Amino acid sequence: MTYHVAIDIGASSGRVMLAYKEEGLHLEEIHRFKNGFAKVDGHDRWDIDQLVKNVLIGLEKVKQQGVGTCTIGIDTWAVDYVLLDDEGELLGQPVAYRDARTQGVMEQVFQQIPKETIYKKTGIQFLNFNTLYQLFVEDDNLLDKTDKILMIPDYIAYKLTGKMTGGSHQLVNDPISSSRKSNLRQGFVGGVRH
Repeated sequence: MTYHVAIDIGASSGRVMLAYKEEGLHLEEIHRFKNGFAKVDGHDRWDIDQLVKNVLIGLEKVKQQGVGTCTIGIDTWAVDYVLLDDEGELLGQPVAYRDARTQGVMEQVFQQIPKETIYKKTGIQFLNFNTLYQLFVEDDNLLDKTDKILMIPDYIAYKLTGKMTGGSHQLVNDPISSSRKSNLRQGFVGGVRH
């Protein structure tokens, strides 16, 4: 039998679901946990270590049901990220997309890169909490220490597997060339900043 595990993490809760086919599709909630952000160092931040811990608890419960090999998919709110140093270590708890730090930032970004260019490069709608605007206001000292930027699902997968991957919701990818090193990203992470 083929098993599939879905890890679904929202802003207030998360769950680990098990799916398989046996006389029809079966979908079973294996583990549910609370999620939320807290004010730390002046910003609303996710407790990423607790999220990873709860994912591991859920996967252990899947294993206890006799499931060995399975596929795993991880879904979160798409725009938040973690910063990792050159050793792959976390550089602090990630700031939540609901944090007020990006209020009014889009207009500052548009002064440096035209709105049309951003849309042409990314195809993503304009929302003040998109990753691009979060990176624009990210602490320069922290970015100087950053070797990798992973989206939350990619970070969880990294903690599970040791392998880093990249996402598509960062508002820094070029959907036409499939390049994550477009001029848009180079502009913010590479020097043109606030």
